[in-house]
Amino acid sequence: SRPPWHNECTQCERSSARGERVEVAAMARQGNMGQARANLEGAMGTMKDNMKLLAEREECLTQLEDKSTNLNRTASKFHQGARMVNWNTRVAGYTTALIVMALGLWAVLFALHVHVGKRNIWEFVALSVVALLLGYGIYACVSRRWAAAANNLVSDSSTSGSSGDEEQSAE
Repeated sequence: SRPPWHNECTQCERSSARGERVEVAAMARQGNMGQARANLEGAMGTMKDNMKLLAEREECLTQLEDKSTNLNRTASKFHQGARMVNWNTRVAGYTTALIVMALGLWAVLFALHVHVGKRNIWEFVALSVVALLLGYGIYACVSRRWAAAANNLVSDSSTSGSSGDEEQSAE
């Protein structure tokens, strides 16, 4: 019923349809590959951006750590200075109290020696000078010990602070 060339056309149509399907499939594969490449490039770009952000974050953290270390050192020095001021204030208070008590004792002894005992004032002045020199010698020894104790306070504080810095730098 059909002419022979019609069968060939059908076969041609089939083969051409198959070819088109193959071409469409190849184009689809290329489209998928292109889409996959685009997705890969997008992911790589996002990864590069994230790596840049991570590097910036690391830099900020390093700067923050440096600032924290400097603040810790400054606070340690301030603490040492505050301890020295406290120590010197206490020493000055004790010195003032001792001087006031010594002057009070001297006035009482002067009154007893000169007015009550009716003795010569020069004897009392001579004894006062000896007592003053003796008192000054005691004061000089005590103040040296207190100064040495204050230096130990500072060196103990700085030793404990510097050992912590050495441990941090070793890490």
